[in-house]
Amino acid sequence: MCGFFIGVNMGGKKGGGGGHTPVEAPDSLLSSQRLSAIGIISLGPIKGPVNKWKSTYLDNTPIQNASGKDDNDVDSFNFTNMEIQYTLGTQDQLPMTGFDSSQREVPIGIEVKKERPITRSIIDPDVDRLRVTIGVNALFSQNDQGDTNGASVEFEILINGNLYKSYSINGKSSSRFYRSYIIDELPPKPFNVTVRRVTADSKSQRLQNAIVWSSYTEIIDAKLSYPNIAMIGIKTDSRHTPNFPNVNSLLDGRIISVPSTYDPETRTYAPGIWRGDFKKAWTENPAWIFYDLATNPDVGIGKRISEYGLNKFQLYQIAQYCDELVPDGYGGKEPRMTAGIWITEQRSAYEVLNDMSSVFRAIVAWNGMQMLAIQDRPTDPVCTYSQANVIDGKFARQYVPLKSIYTAVEVEYADKNNMYQKAIEYVVDDEMVARYGYNVKKITAFACTSRGQARRYGKWVLVTSKLEQCTITFTVGREGLHHLPGDIIEVADNSWAKTNLGGRVVAINQSAVELDREIKIEGDSYLSYVVRDNNGQRTERVKIISIAGNIVNLERAPENLTPDDNWALQTPLVRTELYRAIGISENDGNYTITALQHEPQKQVIVDNSANFEPRNTTLHQAGVSAVSDAEVTAEGSGISLSFKPPANFVGQGLKYQVKLYRNSNLFNVYDDLDQPSIAFSDLPDGDYIAEIRAKNLAGQLSEPITKSFSVNFDIKELVTVSKVMGIDLNWRNPIFANTNAAIEIWVSKDNNFANARKLITLAYPTNSYSYTGLGVAETYYFWARMVSKDVAGKFTEAVQGVTERNAQKIVDYIHGQINKSALTEDLLKEITSSLEVAKSAKSIAENAVAKALNEAQVRGTQINELKKVDTQQAETIKTATAKAESALSGITAEQKARADGDSVEAQARQALAGRVANAESGIASLRETVNQKDSARATEIRNLSAKVDGVSVGGRNYALLTGSQDKILTVNGSNQTKTVNVDVSPALSLTQGDSLIISCDIDLSNATSIYGKPYPRIGSELSVVYDDNSVGYFSAWYDEAVNGVKKTLKQRISAQHTIPKAVKSIRNIIVQARYQTSDYIKVSNVKLERGTVATDWSPAPEDSSTEIARVSADLTNYQQAQATINNAQSQKLGELTARVGAAEGSIANIRTAKADKSEVASIAQQSLRATWQADAQAKADKAKTDAVAQSKAEIDVVSRTVAGVNNKLSSTHTIKTQVVGGGRTAIAGIALGASSDGRTAESSVIVMADKFGVVKNATDGTVQNVFTLANGRLALSGDLIADGAILGQHIRANQTINSPIINGGSLNIGDGRFAVNNQGQVSIRANPNNNVGLYINNETIIVYDDRGMIRVKIGRLS
Repeated sequence: MCGFFIGVNMGGKKGGGGGHTPVEAPDSLLSSQRLSAIGIISLGPIKGPVNKWKSTYLDNTPIQNASGKDDNDVDSFNFTNMEIQYTLGTQDQLPMTGFDSSQREVPIGIEVKKERPITRSIIDPDVDRLRVTIGVNALFSQNDQGDTNGASVEFEILINGNLYKSYSINGKSSSRFYRSYIIDELPPKPFNVTVRRVTADSKSQRLQNAIVWSSYTEIIDAKLSYPNIAMIGIKTDSRHTPNFPNVNSLLDGRIISVPSTYDPETRTYAPGIWRGDFKKAWTENPAWIFYDLATNPDVGIGKRISEYGLNKFQLYQIAQYCDELVPDGYGGKEPRMTAGIWITEQRSAYEVLNDMSSVFRAIVAWNGMQMLAIQDRPTDPVCTYSQANVIDGKFARQYVPLKSIYTAVEVEYADKNNMYQKAIEYVVDDEMVARYGYNVKKITAFACTSRGQARRYGKWVLVTSKLEQCTITFTVGREGLHHLPGDIIEVADNSWAKTNLGGRVVAINQSAVELDREIKIEGDSYLSYVVRDNNGQRTERVKIISIAGNIVNLERAPENLTPDDNWALQTPLVRTELYRAIGISENDGNYTITALQHEPQKQVIVDNSANFEPRNTTLHQAGVSAVSDAEVTAEGSGISLSFKPPANFVGQGLKYQVKLYRNSNLFNVYDDLDQPSIAFSDLPDGDYIAEIRAKNLAGQLSEPITKSFSVNFDIKELVTVSKVMGIDLNWRNPIFANTNAAIEIWVSKDNNFANARKLITLAYPTNSYSYTGLGVAETYYFWARMVSKDVAGKFTEAVQGVTERNAQKIVDYIHGQINKSALTEDLLKEITSSLEVAKSAKSIAENAVAKALNEAQVRGTQINELKKVDTQQAETIKTATAKAESALSGITAEQKARADGDSVEAQARQALAGRVANAESGIASLRETVNQKDSARATEIRNLSAKVDGVSVGGRNYALLTGSQDKILTVNGSNQTKTVNVDVSPALSLTQGDSLIISCDIDLSNATSIYGKPYPRIGSELSVVYDDNSVGYFSAWYDEAVNGVKKTLKQRISAQHTIPKAVKSIRNIIVQARYQTSDYIKVSNVKLERGTVATDWSPAPEDSSTEIARVSADLTNYQQAQATINNAQSQKLGELTARVGAAEGSIANIRTAKADKSEVASIAQQSLRATWQADAQAKADKAKTDAVAQSKAEIDVVSRTVAGVNNKLSSTHTIKTQVVGGGRTAIAGIALGASSDGRTAESSVIVMADKFGVVKNATDGTVQNVFTLANGRLALSGDLIADGAILGQHIRANQTINSPIINGGSLNIGDGRFAVNNQGQVSIRANPNNNVGLYINNETIIVYDDRGMIRVKIGRLS
């Protein structure tokens, strides 16, 4: 039914006068058409639409979005003024409301002229009303001033030549306009209808009023219910759907017969025995759909065979097998086989039933009484054939030709996740391609709507082609009637096996069975036989305990085994063969059986990707058994390939042949190898396949096994770690590489390789380097590659490294340059302990002076008598003096003998100094090692903390471990399809309406495909399970390299998705590359986040937590071990300190006391020195010469006052320490000076040292650094305050810079991401190397999109 809406004639505007501007009146004629249509869905009854509005699509757009709450949620509807109804095809269904007539529109489309009326005849006797549709292509007129206004046209409708009514169309329309007219009172049929124009025809372009008879519609008023037919009725408005839409509905189809024990919603079967009764329900189990097609008299062939002509109990087992849950290939589970089908064309019953049985991998057969569906699934054999029951004992074998071995499959199916559009699932076996070549098979998966099911179907074809290549033919007697085509049979070919595996039973005595021939057993062996009784056919197996000739003793008495039955032997060494009968033909009372090889492991390989375990079916050594367990390992001399010899080889002369293929081309052949191993050295870069065969004395080769490996120069995972004044680099070398290779590190100050220079070349397999001697917060970019004499690998992507910018860490580091040395520690101890030493020195000095006075009174004041002072006191003074000088110099570890001692004392001091020097050197070395390890561990912890601190709200990654190597997908070569699974954080929960962003980095080199979209794709995809058990996919794919176009690029791709309906569970993310050829493809840094705008990649918080936990455990172990080392060092240091400390302290006290006491003590000491100095000068000179030849340590303290003749006065005081050792000199000194010439006066303090530090007063025993100068760098703990200017080439702040005024040339933040130049121009860019972002100057504001195109421009536009 159609209707039109008519607008109001607004008229035209009149003009006048000169300079008139023409005016066009607005259109006043607007029409809209109401579409009303009824469509047949199928023979009923059906379950109905999944959702009335959401599962009905107009031109692939749902009438209501999935987020709609109910029918009153107006905002969720994509179409308004829409009505839709369904009938389910029941017998007693009512007519649709509002569809109370049947209409047939007859198009005409002829212009009606005044002198040429148009006439049509109505002959249908059931027509009740007639609708005539008249239109104008345009209706307007123009006056002399150029104004455009409305017009009118008149016409008449005549019935059998008599005027029925006159009509006119008035108004203005610049486009096509239609109007419908209903004729209710119709004359007897047949009759003629004529449309005649009354207004004269226009002869000017300024008047457009031509009329067109568009169509007429015959209307039969009747309410029709269409029993047993499922229908859909739609009413819509042309204003919203201007063209007739393509209508699609997602329906749960016909209600069919299913077992009474079956729940189609949960796909479960009630326990117990099914009695064969049915109930009505909807299901997508292909077995019960097959049953409906075979037994339904209306839609199938039920009138020919009925329900008794089909083995429904066999279908019950098939249906259970179809409903078992298997992996869908994308992290979830789904039924093994389902069928979603809408049969819309008539075909032969056999073709339809064959196609339907192919859904569950079965063939249709007729056993004379019933139709059978024989499924390809693991089952027991139903019959055993051997030389005992095969005519002449001959088995003929034939193998498939090479062209029939398929190595790739393209499966076409209807993708339920893409509006059931046709899709191609590509499945390839790379090992088969390498062995047999590329041979693709294109198939259509009938009734398949699941991508996972299509992939399993393709894999089933490949595994069948790979493992079932042999066809066997033999002739038997009446035993050939024991089975049908499709059944599994067991073949025990004794000649093939080279041992007796089958025959007939001669006699049975309880558990002892006499066979018709002798057998040999090894390990756990079993006697098997086929039983046929009221419970059907099955195989029984009984363990063999022992044998005696042709009598075997079994573990138990065999049940249902009778003489003359067939038997078969199963041993670990060799087994019988399984075949599937595919043909049985009768020849003069005999039956020729043709069977195809059957591999029972095939289903678990297809469903669960299990590994194939080959079974031995013969003991013949003609071809030599294959080797096994090939392994490739990296060794110092190269790459080692090892394998295990054949397990059952007997005899001598076993050798091996290895063919090595590089990049699919033969590289070298290594023949007649004596050992099951070979080492390769200096292999060039490439992908290798080693094909390994065993070889006997006759030169016969075994079946090959292959082992793949790659030799490459690609360095992976180059990362940087910031540290103070340096950057650490770490990378991962390839496992297999040329041992003569080297690693090159290149560096640049900017991210431009053209400006890079080679930093260093390191020997393989070095995997770290420390770049030191740098400044504060300096940025560098690094590249790495591996090279050898004739091969250079690819450079890594540029990796940014920044030296430490944390001020506190830098200050601590510089302070540590002084604190970490043993010399500094001794100086600090000397300073902090000086007060206690002075106090004790006074008492010791008084005692010494008293002793000296008493000795002078007894012996007189003569100096010569002082020679008799106690020898022990002299030795104490001399040793203490030497130690005091060592303590003042700060280098007690290297103190040498003084020249003014006798030889005994000099030798003693020299020995002591050597021991102390060794001890101090060891302690200093250990402390340095500890400091380095602590620094490295602290750096690692800081880096890990930085990773955790870097996780920001709004960019949280829910994809786990995407920074690890096993989550990075890399492929190269031809015909690649590779998938990596990424887990999703359990913290992610999704509800309807949530927005998600999925993104990843892709790197392509010459990637292409011979196919068009949607086959080739690269990227990542998340899958979820909705509450209705359907699966949703949210992907970010790159699919532009199609139809032979090569693409080379590197970019990050992202896609935003909205969750359309309620989510039951979240599965995983697949990272996939699917292309025909490429140099390489890499997909990395997958990110799954909430929101509508993608952010840069960052790891999931769970990743950092895991890494921190690992490092924390390592740090704890290290600290425990280090604590043990430190305790030992402390004990050792304490012993040395105890041995030297007493002498140092005591004599330092004595030396201090000398300055304060009377002249008697001074004279005594000087006389004493003079006496033994004169006596031992010669020996001392020799000892001094020997000591200085090796090393020298000196302390000089000089004070000088000078009065010049020119009245200039000066006073200086210098302290200098110097050590010479190993050809190197170290000097530390302080010089204080003051001078005056009577007119001016000045003073100076000069310090000479490699490291200079100022520490706080250690009143509490704790030393704190205040000021440190080391290696040209100054560290200050505290504030730096100046009332003048602070000048420098660079000033860096770790946190903030506060100033009321900042004057400068330009501002650069983030390497050009935010920049202000000295002309006041501002640019904000996400990538400084691209013209993307915001640009502002004093005249214009410009915004560029991610392609560099101008999107917004404000201000001066020229």
